[in-house]
Amino acid sequence: MEIAKNRGIYEIKGIIRTLKEVEEIKEIIKDDSSELIIKITDSYILPSALIGFLMKQKEENNKEVTLLIKDENLFEMLMDLSLDEEFLIEKV
Repeated sequence: MEIAKNRGIYEIKGIIRTLKEVEEIKEIIKDDSSELIIKITDSYILPSALIGFLMKQKEENNKEVTLLIKDENLFEMLMDLSLDEEFLIEKV
């Protein structure tokens, strides 16, 4: 798994599998901006620890969270969980 920031968008490549990877993501995407945009290009899963972190960013830190999802299965799962009510979720 790799994460990089390009023009304000955090892009995560590879499959997010472990809590260690989630912790790495959390450390990298902590910033003071009011908006958080994350593009997930390869992963077909999103660990609950990462979902919880993103919800905390929205609720406690008043950040607008946008998820740009490439994998159809992950997109459908997020929609089935009604996470589109919490975050802006787009299929790319």
